[in-house]
Amino acid sequence: VEEKTEEVVADVEESTEKATEAAVAKTEEVVEEAKKEMENATAAVVGDAKKEGEKKESFFHRIFHRKNKSSEKTKEETADKAVAEEAVTTEAATEEAAVESE
Repeated sequence: VEEKTEEVVADVEESTEKATEAAVAKTEEVVEEAKKEMENATAAVVGDAKKEGEKKESFFHRIFHRKNKSSEKTKEETADKAVAEEAVTTEAATEEAAVESE
């Protein structure tokens, strides 16, 4: 009976040890899979955030460029008006001088 008990105890200990090793291995596998999934999810979120940031940056760049372009156009129009006004003033002065000299 004592021998049989020792055999049963040894079998139970061996079975318990194998089951524990298998459970630990499975747990490590699940943890590694979870880590990979988290890394992939994090990379996807970071990638989406970068894309969104690039879209916003591009949008603001276009708006700023358009505003600068508009500002340059306004400056050119103002300069053209000043040149035209100067020409009219010069022409009027020339005509006045011509009338006075007659």
